[in-house]
Amino acid sequence: MIRRGVTFLEVVLAVALLAMLFTTIVSAYGAIRSMGVREQERLSATEVAHRIIMIYAHEGPDKVPGENEFVEYGPDLYRFRLSEESLIEEPGGREGLSIRRAVPFSGLSANRRIEARLVQITVEVFPEQTGRIPSTAEPLASVSRIFNPLDTSTQTDDVLLQHILRQLGEDFQMPVPPQP
Repeated sequence: MIRRGVTFLEVVLAVALLAMLFTTIVSAYGAIRSMGVREQERLSATEVAHRIIMIYAHEGPDKVPGENEFVEYGPDLYRFRLSEESLIEEPGGREGLSIRRAVPFSGLSANRRIEARLVQITVEVFPEQTGRIPSTAEPLASVSRIFNPLDTSTQTDDVLLQHILRQLGEDFQMPVPPQP
């Protein structure tokens, strides 16, 4: 009668297979966890971008924090870059449809900015860094919104005045009232 048992080689192979399985499970768990952390960071950055756009649109451009300031969201700090562009109507397209092209404010006269009516605000959010945001840095989030800054139904008079002055730009200077 032959006695059958587990050989030393079989035990070594079984332990190696279990070690490989355990390593695979642990590395998959780590990858899923790090993806979750990254997604949470991107979600927070998107919330910061949305908050900046809402401040710009509803409280006025003067209330937006400076680009050199950090914006706090939860335990994290973020930097942002804001760009404003007028959407200029161009001829072409099908009848009844208009095509608009984004043009930076600096490249337009006050008349063209007001004539365009629609403004596109883009906010790019970056993780906390010291110094300036490098031009090659990739943002965690980028949010754009198109709105009519001269729409009186959604803004207070003060915010509307800020947007009008912003549209007029440097072509128009408000007189400073004399001090009593």
